[in-house]
Amino acid sequence: GTSTSPLSVVAGDVLGGFNTWGNNGTLRQSATRIQGLAETTFSSSVGAALQFFTTTGGSQSEKMRITGSGNVGIGTTTPTSPFVVYGAGNYGQVDVVSSAANGEAGLLFKSADDTDGSGWLIGKNLNLTDDSFGIFRGGNLFTISTNGNVGIGTTTPYARLSVVGQVVGQYFTATSSTASVFPYASTTVLTVSGSAYIG
Repeated sequence: GTSTSPLSVVAGDVLGGFNTWGNNGTLRQSATRIQGLAETTFSSSVGAALQFFTTTGGSQSEKMRITGSGNVGIGTTTPTSPFVVYGAGNYGQVDVVSSAANGEAGLLFKSADDTDGSGWLIGKNLNLTDDSFGIFRGGNLFTISTNGNVGIGTTTPYARLSVVGQVVGQYFTATSSTASVFPYASTTVLTVSGSAYIG
């Protein structure tokens, strides 16, 4: 096009950007780059993304993109959710680290109408300092200790599964001949509704 008769921007056109450069003693080389990218052909509406490039081993490539809809992708150019991380190969880890020793490190899930202090928090050392993993909502609801014991309603599970409160199930299956003990401080140790087979 010309200044008096410009052509429309089409999808894939680079809209401009910012480069950082360095010299290796022989050549001037681009080190990092941020640029705008047209996502659609410009008409009455406009769609554009922002790309972030870095360089490693002499090769520059896109590492992060913010799409026109606001989705952020790290390691992907097509994030379909507000925040998407793709790792190289099988590696897709996201680290959440507390700066304090034995500090909390977690992710909080909330809705717009949740009040402060509500929502579901999952992570490490939630209201604790024993390196456990858990789920917290107004209190510790679910805890996995460092030895693998699971606690529901307790933060100190002493067995593979420790539950504080009533447990209801359609049926229970034992996979060992080890005797089961039902201690209870009452004259009624075990109540059975329906058929029962013991021995």
